[in-house]
Amino acid sequence: MRKIGEKVALVAQICVAIVFVIVAMLYVAEIIPQNVLQDNTILFVMMSVLSVVFVGTSVYLVYMNFSEAQNLRRILLHADCKSATTTTIKVANKIAHNCAYRIDGIKIKRTKIRADDKKGYIATFVVEVSALSVTPALEELRCLIEDSFKDTLGLTFNTITFEVAKLTGQPKADVKKAKKRAQALTDGVEQVQDIYQNPTGEKPTDISLPLPSEQVDVGIVDDIVDEQVDDLDTQIDTTQADATELVDQTVDQVDSADDVVEDDTQLT
Repeated sequence: MRKIGEKVALVAQICVAIVFVIVAMLYVAEIIPQNVLQDNTILFVMMSVLSVVFVGTSVYLVYMNFSEAQNLRRILLHADCKSATTTTIKVANKIAHNCAYRIDGIKIKRTKIRADDKKGYIATFVVEVSALSVTPALEELRCLIEDSFKDTLGLTFNTITFEVAKLTGQPKADVKKAKKRAQALTDGVEQVQDIYQNPTGEKPTDISLPLPSEQVDVGIVDDIVDEQVDDLDTQIDTTQADATELVDQTVDQVDSADDVVEDDTQLT
């Protein structure tokens, strides 16, 4: 029925377009006077009606060709040069409802089937499911639908889609578990920030200085600062010495390995 409507709309659009082209050519050739539409009311009404028909058929054709809601009423199951076997959407809806009856907490409200670009079918089921078991129930229903349609009609869908239109019951939420997860995420963020601010993990050197309100000798403060700076220099020198010693040991090991390789080469 949809294909017939498209054909009728296409033929009507072509006829209206031909009339417009002829009228435009006569108007350009001055065979039709320029003020004929103003003087002739019947012609004006006819052109207005043709314009409305042209716009309406154009909108209809665009909608039917580009709309995703091209639901089928008849489904082709088998066809050859001698015969063809089809079924209706009512049969498909009945099979889907029988599958839903076998599962607790789920109900099919509507069944939509349309063709895809791979010469197959896409099935969409609008369902009402319990909030306690959405995913397990839908997966079980998917398997039942696939097996039932394949065994009954020999039909396999390229895609099966579920639209959850309504949830029955109240979903359960574990508040304590959610709080623990939130606290763990917060602790993780704090640890990341600490690592970012102090990548080496070393504690900052505590330079103990008296409070500004206290009366102290400036020389004592300088001595404290100089002593702590000397300690830092000593630590740096020690670290550099250890690093140099480690590099020397590595070089010695490499030289020893080269000597061994040379001896092996000479023996060979």
